[in-house]
Amino acid sequence: MPNKSAHQFVGSSSVRTNVVSHLSAGPAPTEDLIDALDVSESAVYNALSELDERGLVREASTGWGLTGHGQLVAQSVERWQSVEQLVETDPEYWELYRINTLPPAFQRRLHEITPYEIVRGERPKVNRNHEVIAERMQTVDSCRLVSPIYLPEHDPFIPDSPETRMLLTRGVIDGVLANEDRDILEVNPQSKIRLAPVEFGLNVGESYMCLVLPNLEDRRKKAPTLVSEANAAIQWGEALFASLWADAEPVESYLRELGITIPE
Repeated sequence: MPNKSAHQFVGSSSVRTNVVSHLSAGPAPTEDLIDALDVSESAVYNALSELDERGLVREASTGWGLTGHGQLVAQSVERWQSVEQLVETDPEYWELYRINTLPPAFQRRLHEITPYEIVRGERPKVNRNHEVIAERMQTVDSCRLVSPIYLPEHDPFIPDSPETRMLLTRGVIDGVLANEDRDILEVNPQSKIRLAPVEFGLNVGESYMCLVLPNLEDRRKKAPTLVSEANAAIQWGEALFASLWADAEPVESYLRELGITIPE
């Protein structure tokens, strides 16, 4: 039995990886592979022989093609390459901020949010990481918002639309009430606000997705904002919000506990 798994076997050689990636688009003769890959002929022949021996490729009249096992490995390789691309865009960010605050299914799909940029709050624009979210909200008619902290400076920019949804923590509601700022509750019907113990920030509109992950060492430390305008990132954010919204607590339940009634 081989010591390495098929994925490890393919990934341990750049030539084998490139052959599998190229064949994931469809069968190809050896000559096409040699032309497409920037390696020697012998390297391509050796890689094909090794992959054939492992049952990952087979040669037919149309050229070399992936077996069913090879197709599964190709999908894994594609995802691995996407993760590499995700991290390479800003390695420092992924070293310092926690992805384990996201549901596991969405951690595994993080590679879908590329391309993106990281907006940090640094001198002279120390609040730039917050301002970028406010700017994005002004460009859309509605948004889906997740926030674990109370940010009153964002209130004026939240789109006043029946389609806007806010998923907040009980702590945010406490902050709203302590600040005697009930406008956010009165302007937005209770059906548009739900509560959940989230630890990350998310803001999704039709043209953007903003994500704020907490710092690994200090959750209170100001965190940068990840911004993406890619369709796949927006869909990722919409799906994440929908999964949280479905199980969240209606805000009226918590307000009732506090003895507060908000006019409908």
